Amino acid sequence: TIAVKRVIAIEGDLVITRPPYPLPEQEISLGHVWVEGEHPEHTRWSYDSNSYGAVRDDVATALPTLLILQESRIVLTRDA
Repeated sequence: TIAVKRVIAIEGDLVITRPPYPLPEQEISLGHVWVEGEHPEHTRWSYDSNSYGAVRDDVATALPTLLILQESRIVLTRDA
């Protein structure tokens, strides 16, 4: 399965979680990252670490190829 998510926290960070995560905050374990979708208000349509917990950092392997910083400014980060 491929998922496009933002890395919100890395090992050692403390995350303030959102439902449906069972705890109000979570410290990220060694070798893990916390990922979240683009629209946190749509948790029933998007699964992220608030649904399944922190993920191993070795599965986060992709790099962005395009960053939209403003509507008028688009940056290509590498050859697509």
